[in-house]
Amino acid sequence: MNYFEIEKNLQVALDDGQKIEIISFRVDEAVEKQLLLTVEKILERYSRAHLKDALFSCALELATNATKANMKHVYFTERGLDIDKPEDYEKGMAGFKDVVLTRPWLEAYAEKARSLGLHVQMIFTHTDDGLRIEIINNRPILAQDEERIREKFQKAMTYDSLHEYFLDHADQTEGEGLGFALNILLLKGENLDATLFRIGREERGTIARIEVPFTDKFVSVRPKEKPDA
Repeated sequence: MNYFEIEKNLQVALDDGQKIEIISFRVDEAVEKQLLLTVEKILERYSRAHLKDALFSCALELATNATKANMKHVYFTERGLDIDKPEDYEKGMAGFKDVVLTRPWLEAYAEKARSLGLHVQMIFTHTDDGLRIEIINNRPILAQDEERIREKFQKAMTYDSLHEYFLDHADQTEGEGLGFALNILLLKGENLDATLFRIGREERGTIARIEVPFTDKFVSVRPKEKPDA
């Protein structure tokens, strides 16, 4: 499907109020362009174009991270390692980054992911009252990764700007989890409720969800916290 056809189909979905879905085995230049176009057109429709840069950056980072999680599964499977076993995990991660960053491995990755049934879904649900972006990879998040992400979330929520965060974490700018903190601060920078950004495990796999209310009628799918007894 060429760019014109993608734009035409996107417009039809917008006009009909349909969910918009992108499915990919890897995030390449074509997927990035499609993702940008989707975010741009939805926000233009609801007169929220000023949110484009922040929401596109968040969606792209989350989609890339979901792809990396699937890459990790492919890498471990190829080496006969059980990613859920701590000793295998430590052994596999020792060489993971060096291998997956090589061009030959990346070029072959999409087919490997396809053969294992691994993919990333990007779902956009939109109404006059708000936008919901869901990035899903159909593998459950690892317990150690989920714990690490929650820690990053909690730390990032205590900051109000990227500048403050980088001043305190200058030595961690290349570290894992920076993207999650960046997303929270980008949302805060647009006066969006960062508590409506969540990552967790659901039946469909690992889901990263950003909800953006346009009106006070917007209903979040986030479970309401039970009041203290």
